[in-house]
Amino acid sequence: VIARNMVALSGLAQTLDVWTGHSKYVLPRLAQRRMNAQQLQYGALYMDRWGSEYHDDFLVLDRLRLLESSAVMIADQVLWTGAGLSLWDIVNKANCSTRLVPVSVRDEAIEADYLSVSAFTF
Repeated sequence: VIARNMVALSGLAQTLDVWTGHSKYVLPRLAQRRMNAQQLQYGALYMDRWGSEYHDDFLVLDRLRLLESSAVMIADQVLWTGAGLSLWDIVNKANCSTRLVPVSVRDEAIEADYLSVSAFTF
């Protein structure tokens, strides 16, 4: 809801699409939409789920070539949620630059966590 409202307030509602839902349902829909639109790809992706699941999502995105050649992918809370395998694959891609950005977490058991911001050049 927040993302859709931000897009509407920015005046970009006719240009940007916000897709929400579980990736196992959304990624196949994006792939189908890409096939119907003849090579439609996506320029930005924000992932906010359990980090250990990012790896499977990234493999699907890569295999289906759903990201534009200059796409940006942001993944939330990558330190404490088991996103190590995903980060390893992304950081070791020759066509990707990744930075970790510290974020505050409202959990007394966790001192800090990070967002990963990856810029691709396919």
